[in-house]
Amino acid sequence: MKYHIYFHDDFDGVVSAVVFWDFFRKRGDKLLSFNPINYEPNLKKNWADFKFKTPFILVDFMYHPKAVWWFDHHETSFINPDWKKKYKDDDTHAFNPSFKSGCGLTLAYLKKKYKYKAPRHIEYLVKWGDIIDSAGYKNAKQVVERKGPVLQWMSFLNSLDRTNQKTYQARIAGIIKQLATKPIREIINQPVIAKKIKENMVDIKISVMAFKNSAILKNKVVFIDKTNNEISGSHFLAFYLYPKSFYSVSISKYSGYYHISAGDNPWNRARGHDINIGEIMTKYGGGGHKGIGGTEKRSKDEILKVADEVVKYLNANG
Repeated sequence: MKYHIYFHDDFDGVVSAVVFWDFFRKRGDKLLSFNPINYEPNLKKNWADFKFKTPFILVDFMYHPKAVWWFDHHETSFINPDWKKKYKDDDTHAFNPSFKSGCGLTLAYLKKKYKYKAPRHIEYLVKWGDIIDSAGYKNAKQVVERKGPVLQWMSFLNSLDRTNQKTYQARIAGIIKQLATKPIREIINQPVIAKKIKENMVDIKISVMAFKNSAILKNKVVFIDKTNNEISGSHFLAFYLYPKSFYSVSISKYSGYYHISAGDNPWNRARGHDINIGEIMTKYGGGGHKGIGGTEKRSKDEILKVADEVVKYLNANG
């Protein structure tokens, strides 16, 4: 069989595609195209009519009934109540929010149903997928300072130019095939990648200072507007600089639209409260996990309004 694969445009989604590529290669099937997707404004509104190349696989992303294969672990995967009511796991579909990552669910299901045996370097990537997607880092320093080959490579992935979608898709296809066939320690030593990682490490040091100068501590929440600043790095910068804070809320500009990300501090979680940030974000057209979520809007005014409401909610209820 020949399929097109769609996956979330992050580390977990890419590694999910890596698992599928290796699995299909070994059983004689083929992936015709690699299609990273993200939660852009109005995506949920138009999701039922999304123009997929068919037949298609969908991993680490919200459910679509036309997907021949679908694996996901997000609690907010079902945007249509009727889809959720009719859905049942089967040989090519699996939904389980108890898994820390989409790639972890994908690997476990293919092992169980099809006796798939992943090579050690892919198992290693999936292990890190669990850590990254569940914020299972040892501390904020580990993730901010990119301690280890996987986090260094992730900084390379996040810095790829996405302005030309066709070029980017071709680049991602090559990356997925490379990750499926080579250990990541070997990959990060390739001259082009090593050079970019070195540049990224310098950028991180600059971003730490820029973040410190721009962030505002609003009671329990660290808020930062990154729309006018070149600040690289994740929301963990907030907990790196403000370890006693409970939450971070940041806004940034991404490919022509505005993004908000909110997350709790995994090393200093608020006690006695049970806030689900992913569910909060569904009210604004987004989603996520219990500890982290986000959404997108077309204008800065819209995203600032969301940010203000989320900060107030977290301070009042978290």
